Amino acid sequence: MIDRKPRYEVEVLVGSGAQGHVYRAFDRDLSRFVAMKVLRSELASDPERVAQFFAEARRTGALEHACIPAVYEVGHMASGEPFFTMRFIEGRTLFDVLDALRHGDREAAETWSVTKLAQLVLRIAHTAEYAHSHGLIHRDLKPSNVALAAHDEVLVLDWGLSKRVETRAKPRRMRSVHLDATVAGEVKGTPLYMAPEQACGEVDRLERRTDVFALGALLYECLCLQPPYEGTTVPEVVRNARNHRITPPSVRNPDREIPKALEETAMKALSRSPEDRHATAAAFADDIQRWLDGSRDRGARQREAASLTHVAIELVKKAQEFRAEAGAASAEASAYLAKAEPWWPTDRKAKAWDLEDLAVQRRGMAEQAEARAVELASSALAHEPGQPTARELLARIYMRMYLDAVEREDVGQAAWLRRMVRIYDDGTVGASLRDDGRLSVAAEQDDAHVTLHRMEERGRRLVPVSTVSTQPSPALWEAIPHGLYTARITAAGCIPASVPIRVRPGSGKGLVVRLLPKADLPDGFVYVPAGAFSVGPKRARQEVTLPAFLIQRSPVLLRDYALWLDDLWSREPDEAQIHVPWTPTHGPLLHQSGSGFVFCPAGPLAEHPVEEHEDLPVVGIARSSAVQYARWWSLRHGLTARLPTEMQWEKAARGTDGREYPWGSRFDPTFCSMFHSTKERARLRPVGAFAADESPYGAIDMAGNVHEWCRDETPDEREGVARGGAWNCRAADCRVTSRWMLDPQTRTGTLGFRMCIEIRRDKEETP
Repeated sequence: MIDRKPRYEVEVLVGSGAQGHVYRAFDRDLSRFVAMKVLRSELASDPERVAQFFAEARRTGALEHACIPAVYEVGHMASGEPFFTMRFIEGRTLFDVLDALRHGDREAAETWSVTKLAQLVLRIAHTAEYAHSHGLIHRDLKPSNVALAAHDEVLVLDWGLSKRVETRAKPRRMRSVHLDATVAGEVKGTPLYMAPEQACGEVDRLERRTDVFALGALLYECLCLQPPYEGTTVPEVVRNARNHRITPPSVRNPDREIPKALEETAMKALSRSPEDRHATAAAFADDIQRWLDGSRDRGARQREAASLTHVAIELVKKAQEFRAEAGAASAEASAYLAKAEPWWPTDRKAKAWDLEDLAVQRRGMAEQAEARAVELASSALAHEPGQPTARELLARIYMRMYLDAVEREDVGQAAWLRRMVRIYDDGTVGASLRDDGRLSVAAEQDDAHVTLHRMEERGRRLVPVSTVSTQPSPALWEAIPHGLYTARITAAGCIPASVPIRVRPGSGKGLVVRLLPKADLPDGFVYVPAGAFSVGPKRARQEVTLPAFLIQRSPVLLRDYALWLDDLWSREPDEAQIHVPWTPTHGPLLHQSGSGFVFCPAGPLAEHPVEEHEDLPVVGIARSSAVQYARWWSLRHGLTARLPTEMQWEKAARGTDGREYPWGSRFDPTFCSMFHSTKERARLRPVGAFAADESPYGAIDMAGNVHEWCRDETPDEREGVARGGAWNCRAADCRVTSRWMLDPQTRTGTLGFRMCIEIRRDKEETP
């Protein structure tokens, strides 16, 4: 058995505090980066510290707000330290912005006006008010705990010192710390931004207006680019905090233009006595909003908002154009490379490479244009909060991002974007945010019934967990929770049809399926209904529509292949000898015994138990042998069987719901015949030896055991195509998108085939 890798791969330390460390980690299950906070190892044996650590995770997780990072999971490291994960934020902090302004950075000065900084503090105040309404105070609001991420996003970080306002404790002394470091233990907070009662260790006096003081400190520093307290050592800063020695911003930095109303707001919030401060964070925010409202007349603000929104709309249009150009360049590059020979010199491939580079560039330009549009639309709302066009534009941008995240199955990002859409949507785009969708399934035959099964992942495999209902065709589910389903359509005398379905939030899906008479299904074949499916790897999928077809349930067996050789030997022995399966390493798998072709006792099958021989797939054959076998089989059965196309093979393997493997989208070595499937040496296995390797349509062994020849012609007749993994493959090669370019005459112990029958148009279903 191969041990399961840990879910999280810890990559780099991004910060440390008195309680723990914060790392950037990669979540293997959801393919995304997360921030992982881990309690210090020396504290992990202290039950009280562990309880406090998990309490922090619960407190933060309970705050569902667009400006507060979501908590994803709590647990213990393999070494025992408690941890919790949350959204990883990439970007600058308010500290970085203020530091750039302090050093005279021209770009920062052009971007971060006093008005924009005031708007930023306003959003922080609203976030604090939200936390206060849930009974929590932050206790450590400071510039380095305010993250400025992409798309004008503001996040208040580090709720580790948050405290329920009703909590009481005795005053304690403070130990030595850095000026801008959080004090943990006796007195909690950051000296440069502490309220006097906090600096004095009067924990029983801490309440919402303690956070109001910190908000005033943030506004103060945004105005004069210096924190409220002066001092070069911790004791000096603490003395100034306890004695409330604060100089007005205009005196601290007389060279900076500071609006008097904002200075008064900051100084009121910084009052020594909590009773003299704003009563709530909301009242503090109202003062800032009044200044923003009164900084220019309403008409001018409306004109400015309209102008900003107009530019934002044009940027969104440009982003759409860039994405279209990227898609066209990528498609052209793929088409060119599909015809290219591997040995072509680089100058002949340069055209495709240039197109690929252009696609990457255009996607980046689209992201930049959209990010700038978000910034401008947000600024428009700061000038005129109710501006409907700006709100709708933001809702549509976030909706596009949300649908993209849903398509990528990025649950955490989708949840955050969903909240952003709801913040800005006024009813114009919100239908797609519904948790349910609409589904209709009908059969063309009379008296058909449709049974809908809910599919969920159990043990890393998609399995039916419940039956929604059975309805006569046409079946309709008006409001069905989004997710994965399988519809099974049955009718008397017909082959049952199974169709995997992904119901997306707020969308509708309709299917019409034609059932085939049971007499039309040869033994050993399964039915794949017509319709569209997603082809290709996750990040480059395209939708392709195929007619209905039949495909063999398993690869062709060695014993069935021997029957063809027997028949061919009776007529053309020399020709039969050409098609005998063999591998360069082990020689022939079959030999002529006089009474027919039988297994070679000293060949590569010698290591297989005799009882397995009957169910082994044929390997060691060239593509031409597979084609000749299909022609022979067709003559015997009165049908036209051929090798499947690549698209037919992939649809039969994955169905229509976009899964990565026949059983779902997560992998385990024991699910198919591959290199690490058992502790024994890897080898060819009888078909069906791994029950999990079964597609939604009932085809087996499409992830492992043998690669399978397909009939697609390549630009060079010297190349053939095989699909799927094999018994000697690693995990990455067992995906349904695995593809192998081979010489058509290749013979290996991993290469076999299965057949496909295309259904005549008068028997085909149409979606």
